[in-house]
Amino acid sequence: MALTKLASRALKAELGTTSIADDAITIPKLAATGTASATTFLRGDNAWVAVGGAYNDFLIKDATFTCAAKDQIVCNAPSTAFTITLPASPSPTQSVIIANAGAALVTVGRNGSKIGSLDEDGTLPQGNSVQLVFVSAAIGWFAI
Repeated sequence: MALTKLASRALKAELGTTSIADDAITIPKLAATGTASATTFLRGDNAWVAVGGAYNDFLIKDATFTCAAKDQIVCNAPSTAFTITLPASPSPTQSVIIANAGAALVTVGRNGSKIGSLDEDGTLPQGNSVQLVFVSAAIGWFAI
C-alpha cells in the first residue's frame, strides 16, 4: 500500500503542469458543439458560437422598412416621407438606432408596442436620430 502511494506521488511529480505540449490539443480533439471557424469562438460551456457585436451593420433606407433588434438605420429620402417600423414582439433590452439624414419626414411605427409609454407612432425630422431600447409592455420603446 505504501509503495503504491509513493509511486503515485512520483508519477504526479514527474508529470507536473507541463505534461501537455503547446499546441497538442487540436480543434478536432475538443468535445465542443457547433462549428469552429474564423467567425466563432469557444464559450466556457464548450459551444462554438458566432462572434456578434452590439449592433448590426448600418443600413441606408429611403423607403418603408421593418427593422430588427440591433439594426442601425440611416434614412436618406430626398422628399417622400416613409415609415421605419419597429420590431414586432420585442424583448426587454432590445435596441435599434434610427437616424434621418434625408429631407423627408420619417415616421417610427410602433408595431403594436408603446413608444415612451404612449400608444402613438413617433416622427423623426431631418437631422435627428434616436436610439430606442425596449423596456416593458407598459413603457414600450424608450428613447435614450
